[in-house]
Amino acid sequence: MAYQSGSIYKHNGTWFLKYRTTELKDGTPCRVHKTERLCSVNGDQHHRLCVKKTEHRTEKSVCDVKDKVMQTVNAQQANGTAQQDMSVSDFWEQRYLPYCEEVVQLTGKARKKPSTVRGYKQIWNQHLKAHFGKTSLQGL
Repeated sequence: MAYQSGSIYKHNGTWFLKYRTTELKDGTPCRVHKTERLCSVNGDQHHRLCVKKTEHRTEKSVCDVKDKVMQTVNAQQANGTAQQDMSVSDFWEQRYLPYCEEVVQLTGKARKKPSTVRGYKQIWNQHLKAHFGKTSLQGL
């Protein structure tokens, strides 16, 4: 995908950023429109890149935030690390189950008790695995 700059607009006292990106839907890449809330006109920050609160956000100050966000989006698109779709089964096996079994360094304890993880696995294997099959997360 080529470099893009995105566009900002103001609606109901809030600044928004609109841009296009590519996502996988049913295994095929599709162009989709994305909209992110940046901040309100009166200076309340919303986006993580809005670092300072001002009395009144002008179009110029919002453009600086827009440029930072679009740098990240363009870098992700260039590296091919944009958010990809995955199946519910892959999410369960690769992300959620390891998260539940993970030991938190601060406390030295697992996030979930072994009995809870065992129950999760049982419910997954008996009921949910066959139901979700190859359904994608974005297809839900």
